[in-house]
Amino acid sequence: GDWSSDVCSSDLTKSHETRAFRPIIEEGDFWAYDGTGVRAGRFTQTARGKTLIRNITAYSMSSEENRKFIIDEDLNLLEVHKDGAVLLENAPVMKIFDWPLKIGKSWKTSGVRTVKGQPDFNFDLDVKVEQHGLIDTQLGPLEVYYLKAQGSYGGAIAQEIWYSPKLRAPARMV
Repeated sequence: GDWSSDVCSSDLTKSHETRAFRPIIEEGDFWAYDGTGVRAGRFTQTARGKTLIRNITAYSMSSEENRKFIIDEDLNLLEVHKDGAVLLENAPVMKIFDWPLKIGKSWKTSGVRTVKGQPDFNFDLDVKVEQHGLIDTQLGPLEVYYLKAQGSYGGAIAQEIWYSPKLRAPARMV
């Protein structure tokens, strides 16, 4: 599946190199995404404040279908809850973001993902900041960092992420 914010529509073009630092999320911040394929439809996330999960300070993000996403202060997914029950847990956190972002920076992340009603599986990913530049959007040019995560995630995976400092979130993920 592929999901993107409603502003993302084009390919990356090169611009000057810089760094992106960890964003600050505040209660009430809101994001809307349009999904395609398996994740088709409009999705929203709203920051509902901070919480403490497994001794990690995290943001509680509400979404559709009474879902709550728990992300650490680095924007990495810890847990997904529905109706108060834990549906998904990454232990330790799946570190897709490692701040500051800079072209050429790379890191590894590994652990176990537990999904309610399914067998646990290991994840073992290499993540790298491949490019920095501008993409054309409905709102004009948008600065992004292009990250690629490759490895195993219950099977082979290659995930692409276009992180936008302005949006303080991914502008697109494939």
